[in-house]
Amino acid sequence: MVSLLVNDKLNAVYEQARRDYVNRIADMSSRPINVPYLYSGRVLENLRPLVTDMVPSIRYTAAIALGRMAAQNEKIAKELLSENIILPLLSNLNCKSKEYKRAALFVLRSISHHSSELAEQLVQRGVIESVILCLEDFDPKVREASCWAAEYIAKHSLPLAKAVFDAAAVPMLMVCLREPELSLKAAAAAAVCAICRHSMDLAQACVDAAAVPCLAMCAKNPDFRLKRQAFMALSEIAKHSPDLAELIVEAELFPEVLTQTAHTDDLTRKHAAILVREVVKHSTELAEFVTNSGGVAALVNMLEKTKESTRLPAIMALGYIGAQKDQLASVIISAKGMHQLAASLCEEEEDHILAATVWSIGQIGKHSSEHAKAAALANVFSKMVKLYCSKSSSEDLKQKSKHSLKMILQKCTHLSALEKLLEEAPLAILKYVLGQFSKVLPHDSRARRLFVTTGGLRKVQQLVAEPGTPLYDYKTIINLCFPEEIVNYYSPAYSESLLKRLEVFEPNIPPEVLLADRPSSQERPQGFSRCPYYQEPLEDENQLPLPYLIGDGVAEPMREGMTGSLQMEEVNADGQCTDLDDLKMRRMSKESIGFQKISPMRVVKSEEAPFVGANPRDKAANAKISSQSAPAVLGIPLVEIGRRTPASDVGPPSED
Repeated sequence: MVSLLVNDKLNAVYEQARRDYVNRIADMSSRPINVPYLYSGRVLENLRPLVTDMVPSIRYTAAIALGRMAAQNEKIAKELLSENIILPLLSNLNCKSKEYKRAALFVLRSISHHSSELAEQLVQRGVIESVILCLEDFDPKVREASCWAAEYIAKHSLPLAKAVFDAAAVPMLMVCLREPELSLKAAAAAAVCAICRHSMDLAQACVDAAAVPCLAMCAKNPDFRLKRQAFMALSEIAKHSPDLAELIVEAELFPEVLTQTAHTDDLTRKHAAILVREVVKHSTELAEFVTNSGGVAALVNMLEKTKESTRLPAIMALGYIGAQKDQLASVIISAKGMHQLAASLCEEEEDHILAATVWSIGQIGKHSSEHAKAAALANVFSKMVKLYCSKSSSEDLKQKSKHSLKMILQKCTHLSALEKLLEEAPLAILKYVLGQFSKVLPHDSRARRLFVTTGGLRKVQQLVAEPGTPLYDYKTIINLCFPEEIVNYYSPAYSESLLKRLEVFEPNIPPEVLLADRPSSQERPQGFSRCPYYQEPLEDENQLPLPYLIGDGVAEPMREGMTGSLQMEEVNADGQCTDLDDLKMRRMSKESIGFQKISPMRVVKSEEAPFVGANPRDKAANAKISSQSAPAVLGIPLVEIGRRTPASDVGPPSED
């Protein structure tokens, strides 16, 4: 009796030790940093017998620990397969508790998500039957775990998806889609998505099993997790053929899907845009249907408010819509879609997003000159050329940039945008630029003038093209649009050719026009006319120009506001003053040079009258004349020393 009590006590202690051990390992394995240390401590060897322990809680906790470690490390997942832990884990699964079933399915999910090779090894060990068995369980959590395990196996390749389909998983998944539990619906939608992804036959089989109506109901559910899984499953169905896409449209999902492109959850709006992309790419009719439902505005708005990979499906959807028809491309341009694509081209850095953006721009701008002009006004040419020439760009990005530039440039007639590429574009792109100039310049005189004045012709002449190439032919056509003198003038070797001509040039001047045989100024004939605005030099250094007049033998400047009386007197050769009444104006004849010489004058200040000026042409004015300010002297054509008076103003000699 005592021995039985001792054994029971020892068993209880041993059971508690096992429970504490697996609980501690499960807790430590939840943190990825601990997994390598647990593996190096040979924990797998200790957990292997605990998976088949008699205590259900120990089995469950041991399976959870194995699943967490396998999810964090692919090497551990491979070792679980090589150690044959899977078969003991799944043995008599239908007799185990629902917690253990969920833990075992979690281990299968953790192993299969690493690679298709590990998933194939699981299928070879017959785990599909165990997964389908759990799909028939009454507990929703067990069925949810089974759906996730099926999804992780089927997503890798077509053979694995077909293996899941052949195990009759689709009908059970349709049942799960109709269940009220949201998490179960989301897991079932993910499994359907993984099965339909690989081939049209599998997608058609799921459609025949009424997958579209079930998924459409899930897409209208307010729960965003269920909504985005439903969108992904519908996208995988719609991408295979136009008929399947039309079935999606007939499920009355639009414009609900377009509304979800503005959802607050980034994954939800991304998956909604993916569904739109997979629908519009098939035909013009589907693209028009989505456009008429407001799809273009929704996609452009999504481009404006999202970044990086979230906006990628919207970029591609706009490209597919614009490629279908020129009117649809015009709708995108009118909705500012080209400007948003140009902004994405400047903001994004990942090559695959840039490649999709460049491709979409090419699809929109390829239709006509108006569409190409919209691309030119968005200033995308320079950026696309830089992406094509960048060494860091991938080959796919370079090819898409070149192809898109080719399609747009062949339609572009916006010459100012093309001229910018004359310096930036490489030869592979430059031939398309010159090709457009060769089409436009022969028929547009204004364009030819602008092409010269803006320096385009000079840039063309600087290009070096080999004879027989398209670039050489286009350059020849452009040169023929202008006179030969203009073409030669803008040629790089034109200045050198002029200098060479200057070196061999010999001047040929007739003897009668040589500078040595021309008469001097003193020998000019009578009546030789001089420029009417020429001013004779002063003959006497005492003669001063205005505004100075001679008064009392001292040159004084005229000051504004002077008052009093001024009497104008002539200064003769002896330095004596004479009255103005005796002043005789010497006038030149019509044959003279047309200027009037005036004797030097002197201003005498008097207190009898205010400051005045005198006009020698009028005898009555030769006396004392009243005025209010000094400018009266300065502003009249009187006895100003050195004042130029044209011959037309000089009257005939007076009788006096």
